[in-house]
Amino acid sequence: MLPLPAGRLLLAFSGGPDSVGLAAGLRDREPLLAYVDHRLRGRRAARDERLRVRRIADRLGLGLVRTRVSPRSGSEAAARSARYGALEALARKHGCAGIVTAHTADDRAETVLYNLLRGSGLRGLAALRPRTVVRGVARLRPALDERRADLHARAAPFEPVRDRSNRSTAFARGRLRELRLPALQRL
Repeated sequence: MLPLPAGRLLLAFSGGPDSVGLAAGLRDREPLLAYVDHRLRGRRAARDERLRVRRIADRLGLGLVRTRVSPRSGSEAAARSARYGALEALARKHGCAGIVTAHTADDRAETVLYNLLRGSGLRGLAALRPRTVVRGVARLRPALDERRADLHARAAPFEPVRDRSNRSTAFARGRLRELRLPALQRL
């Protein structure tokens, strides 16, 4: 895991295997977990997910804060923008040194390939840096030197939430993850 700055950290926490695995690996730092409800699921499904996320946080022995956002559209970009805005507000409110996300080496490879397919230049090859600062708040990615499978292994005892949308091919990133990268790995 890559080094992190001193101080309290806000960990973006969906309750999925990536964020649960990172939270388990950072327990000694006692990060504040931040769950963002995108209001994209029905009320019952959202309530069930919130309860599962709370149980996982309790099992990890870590504090949890929750917030809701309403993305302007159903696009991945709109959801990401709304989520980061909410996380930045929570980081400021709780005096955190930065927002920690569970991006892995696999995510970095996906992003580079996605950028190349979109026609990106050299800037697209520098995807997902370990630390960036946006609107005065640090975004930290300490798991960029780890594989997704490593985080999932650490998460397994905590029974993480499995979001089917992560495997969906409805969005470009899902198609890349589920269809294109496996084909490239077989070469």
